[in-house]
Amino acid sequence: LIYRIQAQLQFWIRDKSKARIKCVNLTCPVRIHENDINAVLDEQEDGLNLFMPLDHRQWLQYYHNKDVIYYALGGNDMVKQCPLCKARSIHHRLGPPKVVPSITCSSPCTRKKKAAAMLHVQICDVGLVFVGNAATPSKASLISQIGIPLFVFFAFPTFIAQRVYDNATSKTDYLTHGEWALVIFKLIEDSYDLFLPLASRLGLGPYKQMLKDGKEAKRKRKQLLKEQAEMESSERAEIVEVSSRTRESTPVESGTGGT
Repeated sequence: LIYRIQAQLQFWIRDKSKARIKCVNLTCPVRIHENDINAVLDEQEDGLNLFMPLDHRQWLQYYHNKDVIYYALGGNDMVKQCPLCKARSIHHRLGPPKVVPSITCSSPCTRKKKAAAMLHVQICDVGLVFVGNAATPSKASLISQIGIPLFVFFAFPTFIAQRVYDNATSKTDYLTHGEWALVIFKLIEDSYDLFLPLASRLGLGPYKQMLKDGKEAKRKRKQLLKEQAEMESSERAEIVEVSSRTRESTPVESGTGGT
């Protein structure tokens, strides 16, 4: 029975690359359980050497595990493997590839440039992604340490000097930005000199003083209304107090007159 099962596994794993292997009985639709396959191909069981050599069982066990992983990830068409670190990735039609964690490679592939050159020959998106991710920190550090100082000390001053030189040597009838700003400032100053006397003749007077006087008058009116309200409340309190005293003294006076 063990020999028949091993022959069945050898056929479906080596020749067909099947992950789910049928029962030895042709009329049985049940699939062989993974634990049973691992038990028949167990490399630590020396008694199985009578039916199949150890290296042959190890080979079948390795490729069977690979077929099971590919089957779980969607099949051979959707799974690709990096030739350097052997990590696998799932390629969907609607989205970027997703890298599957691998036991043999727990970090991005950091081989030499000579080894990375083979990725351009072989069709392997995973290796390109790993090499690109490994080179990203170095590129970012180069930009921050070299690119920014070069721009600040060379590119930016050169650009400013070029703009100043072009504005100084350009022969044109149009005004520069600085000249336009100076002209507009002078026009605003001259327009104030013309508009303010005209406004004072029409009775508008100086706007700043008018606004200040209006705020002061409004404040004084509020203060006056507040003082009037306090005076009215105090007068009402005095009237109430006098009336209460009058009511208390009136019965005593009437009793005295009767006697």
